[in-house]
Amino acid sequence: MVQWSDEINEEFYGDEAVLKKLEFARVTFTEGNKGALFYAIYVCAQFQAVIPDWAADEIFKIDNSLIDGNIKDYNEAFGWETENQATRKKVARLKKLTPNVLSKLSSLRNEGVTLQADDIMDRAARDLNISRRDVEDIYKQSGQFIKDMPQGNPDNNNYVQSYIVIPFHRRSGRPILRD
Repeated sequence: MVQWSDEINEEFYGDEAVLKKLEFARVTFTEGNKGALFYAIYVCAQFQAVIPDWAADEIFKIDNSLIDGNIKDYNEAFGWETENQATRKKVARLKKLTPNVLSKLSSLRNEGVTLQADDIMDRAARDLNISRRDVEDIYKQSGQFIKDMPQGNPDNNNYVQSYIVIPFHRRSGRPILRD
């Protein structure tokens, strides 16, 4: 597990970072991205922040528009146009598989397996018990450093890879209303 310094913690999760995220949402919403309103609500939930006036006003407008029948549903109100479910599942699967695939490809490269041979993709897929297509997709997206590794490690170097996912952070424990 990675330990962040207080400075990095503050940069990612402090009040100033939250205010920057909310300002980004406001500007993006003003420019026409309806989904930015939901992003603002999400940020407020994540950091237990008060919903900014502009976002609260928009939520009230949406509620009135729904009641009056001027908009169909929340999908229209928030402008949700997500990729289909299968695509989102694939992205999530590849994200989960990426560290192991990159590690396996690095090991195979160090063993002397050539990148031009189909063998490296087949062997990685077989060893990890996943599809070759997933291995290829991950390699195309994140495998650049593997291309730079000399085949078979002729200089006997130690190669290190790191794949870091910044953990989700959520503030909690704040009172909802002041006494």
